[in-house]
Amino acid sequence: METTVARLNSILANADMSDAIGTAIVSHLYIIGPVLSLFCLAWAYKEARRRRQMQGLPTSRVKGVFIGFVELQGILRCQNPVTSFLAELPCAFYRYSVQEEWRRVVVERDSKGNTRTRTESGWSEVASGSRMTCFDLEDETGQIQIWPEGAEIEPASVLSRTCGRNDPMYYDKGPAGSISDSTHTRRFTEEILPLDRLIFVVGQSRERADRVEPEIAFHRDAPRFLISVRQEAQIISSHGWTEFGALIFGAILCIGLPAFQIYQTEFRPFRPDMLIAYGGLYLLVLGLQGAIGVYNSLIDIHQRVKQGFSLIDVQLKRRYDLLTNLITTVQGYKGHESNVLEMVSTLRAEAQEQQQQHGVGRKVLALAESYPELRSNRTFLQLQKELQDTEDRIALARAYYLDICSNFDILLQKFPNSLIQSLVQFKAPPSLDFLPEERVVPNVKFGHDPLQDE
Repeated sequence: METTVARLNSILANADMSDAIGTAIVSHLYIIGPVLSLFCLAWAYKEARRRRQMQGLPTSRVKGVFIGFVELQGILRCQNPVTSFLAELPCAFYRYSVQEEWRRVVVERDSKGNTRTRTESGWSEVASGSRMTCFDLEDETGQIQIWPEGAEIEPASVLSRTCGRNDPMYYDKGPAGSISDSTHTRRFTEEILPLDRLIFVVGQSRERADRVEPEIAFHRDAPRFLISVRQEAQIISSHGWTEFGALIFGAILCIGLPAFQIYQTEFRPFRPDMLIAYGGLYLLVLGLQGAIGVYNSLIDIHQRVKQGFSLIDVQLKRRYDLLTNLITTVQGYKGHESNVLEMVSTLRAEAQEQQQQHGVGRKVLALAESYPELRSNRTFLQLQKELQDTEDRIALARAYYLDICSNFDILLQKFPNSLIQSLVQFKAPPSLDFLPEERVVPNVKFGHDPLQDE
């Protein structure tokens, strides 16, 4: 790498060669500018896609994470943290860099034999490294395991220090040797994912290999895998400003560079009115790109709305299966079999019809309190725990669905999304409204009902 840089510097140091390269570039600005502007448009498209993606995706709770593309926010916890190399702080990830300054005097000679001297300086990286480990993200509903390998990580800066050879860090954390033309000044920088820090994660969840729980890890088909110490609003704002800057820079390249060439009297390959054509073409490509990007983002979030609705069905099916297992569990209790089966059968029917969304776990708790023998049955206790967990997941799935429907509705009302909606006419998402009688917990009586004592 240093050899390539040295050759490039030697070429540029030659005055004749530099003039030839400069002339070739200036004489073709009317081509170079528009071509480079296309790369800026592609850059802006990428930033806009990421911005819309995060705006449409609601933040899930850990307990409500499903298998798929999710967005989470919580506290970083790690049982086996690594220690950062420079700052020596416990963390889940760190990367560091050591750079050394160099300075040299360059003598240039032109074709006429004239000489001139100039001073060059810069920084060369002499050491770097990184390390990571899996960690947990914790919120008020629980914890989920995160594998950071392959992620786009935005850590927090914990060290940025420039020092000379008299500083102990110079040799303790840097190499013993020096680069050529060194000024013996080094710059140490380090970034980490610190423990107990609020972080933001966007990525693909999958089922863990060691237990029936989700985890988040890299997946080649996932739209993105991001771990950041910034908040969601900050990331969205950053994408928006980057998109805006790329569009402005692209316009400058597309129109500004050819305009600059026109004022170079020796290079005028086209008429000035061609600038209007360049500007019109740039706006046309920008409009097509924007329409495609908006349409794709709306299609993406519309699919996530459908997925959110299906999550509720999955949890209701799981609750129905648990209730079926409960019936089998209480078969042996002959003294109160008829009352128990009557209650559980009622709850199973409610789950099957998907009319009763609350209170099943509470009723099963009442069942256990009414019949102490059940509380000694491990299978019953496990089913009771899983049923209550399912009730919580149903509530979280409903909240997720309502959030993503709200996001979708807001996006459809914004310009230019509203124009795409008027052409495509996306179907309204299914409603989760329930009749008042469907919200009432059935009054199931048997023997002694603890709920009647409240």
